This record gives sequence, C-alpha cells and structure tokens, in this order.
Amino acid sequence: MSGFDLTGVGEREIGNAQAWHYPEDEVLILWECYLYEPYRRGRPGDDRRLNRLWDCFESFLMERFNPRDIYTPSWEPIYSGVEWEEFLRGRGYERSDERSFRKRMR
Repeated sequence: MSGFDLTGVGEREIGNAQAWHYPEDEVLILWECYLYEPYRRGRPGDDRRLNRLWDCFESFLMERFNPRDIYTPSWEPIYSGVEWEEFLRGRGYERSDERSFRKRMR
C-alpha cells in the first residue's frame, strides 16, 4: 500500500511562518517562523519543534528560490532578545545591523 489514509484526520495550525522573496537582489526575508503557545517548549534554542520547523521552512525556501542571502529580524516578541539572538546564531545567522541578522547561503 502506498501513501497515507488521512480519513478522519483534521488539520491544525501549530504556528506561523512567513517569508518574502526579492529575486532581483537574490534575497529572502524570513519574517517570522514560530510555534503557537501550546506547542512551544522553553527557550527557542532548546525547542526541538521550533528548530525543526525553522529548518524545514528554510530548506523549502532554499530549494524553491536559491537565494544568496537570508535576512531575518533580530527580534521575536514572544522570546527575550538574548534568547532569540542565541537561537539565530545557532542557526548560522550573524548580525547584519541593529534590526536584522543575515545568513549567507552562497
């Protein structure tokens, strides 16, 4: 048997992810990527689900758009600034300026 039988299975939103693509600049802005309250677990760097969500979303965007750089805001209101910065650095991002982090992809 191939595939999955999803009879009776409903969809449930567990988070939010949004990105903007600027093809002429070969840039992606990963504007937000987070889990809703009941699905979050502690600090962002320690949250397996958040790390997996971020990795999968970033991979999807890379395959689709192949950007030179990905930028993301330096804050996420649901986490402290220190925790979010640690999370971004752990994902390979470096501070670009006061308001953003950048990850060079190629």
